[in-house]
Amino acid sequence: MSDLIDRLCSTPDERRLLQREVTFMEATELVCEVMQEEGVTLVELAKRTNINPDYLASALDGELCISLVYLSDMLWAMGRGVKMMAEPLRKGR
Repeated sequence: MSDLIDRLCSTPDERRLLQREVTFMEATELVCEVMQEEGVTLVELAKRTNINPDYLASALDGELCISLVYLSDMLWAMGRGVKMMAEPLRKGR
């Protein structure tokens, strides 16, 4: 898989953009996992956070980027917090 990524993302800008997409994907997956664990529907999460349900659906579908503010608010509304860490990228990335 990493060979494929290296071939598709041959420039630093392409690798930076890929990493950005991976970060957004991990954030949306985290919110969806917590929603499932807590039994919270999209409509309920929208009510708890006062985020428009259509916007929330688009963000969780990956059509829009979730801001750190919204990420924090969504997890807080489900009794969770955010813990972040930075990992070294593979050489060449």
